[in-house]
Amino acid sequence: MRPIAPFDRFAAVLRDPRGHLPRALATFLAALLLIGLASPPASATPTEALRMAWDDCPLSPAATSNETFACDTNLGSLPLFCAFSVAHPIDQIIGLELVVDFQSSAATLPDWWLLGAPPDCRHDELVASLDYAGTSGCDDPGFTGALVQDFLAGEPRGQSSQARIKAVAYVPSPQTVSLTTDTTYHAIRLNLLLDHTTGPNSCLGCGPSGCLVLNSILVRRVPGAPGGDVMISAPGPANANWATWRGVVPALCTAVPVRPTTWGQLKSLYR
Repeated sequence: MRPIAPFDRFAAVLRDPRGHLPRALATFLAALLLIGLASPPASATPTEALRMAWDDCPLSPAATSNETFACDTNLGSLPLFCAFSVAHPIDQIIGLELVVDFQSSAATLPDWWLLGAPPDCRHDELVASLDYAGTSGCDDPGFTGALVQDFLAGEPRGQSSQARIKAVAYVPSPQTVSLTTDTTYHAIRLNLLLDHTTGPNSCLGCGPSGCLVLNSILVRRVPGAPGGDVMISAPGPANANWATWRGVVPALCTAVPVRPTTWGQLKSLYR
């Protein structure tokens, strides 16, 4: 004889003399069974994802994947928001290192997009910020400093129509930052200033279309932290790590992403 399971004991107490469960109880137990079968599956495993958009956090209704600037003013700036999520919790973080690649539809990188050091035509017109006031959809992870570390014309693939942007966000020692799953975080805000767009001192080439691709984010951790630094390189769904300039040109976006498969190749992004 098989052992009597706890549920069997419970049902046996409630049976009538003929061995039947009361109809109301039977109906109730059947409903419980259906509820159990209809219960939603466990939530999907958290995944890493890179996202980028103009004007706001990529998850915000105010964000746009394409910037349609008319090239008609020297005033103000255009904000480009880089964001990400992680596949598992990460603690002891001291900074982020971002790689964003730009591909122009022009044969060579226009003067308007020369944003590095002098003598670039628009040198120092790309600045990093952690100002997320008025934005929605992304969480602020708590970094306190940010800067554009480098602007490298001709990278990542040696084409004269390409450039690579390296930017960092950080906290001073001994502060650290922790990240959790199921959250999309701001990584950095890149402000594209509009000086030298029109007028006698303008830099030519604002008009041609282009594409920016958030290629990777290296999560830097305290030296010796278990597991070490963490590389995030997976694009969000539907090319969420693309942001286009004056027209959607998918071929431009596929010209610059670099998806290395080894740690050595990944590290080369940051040299």
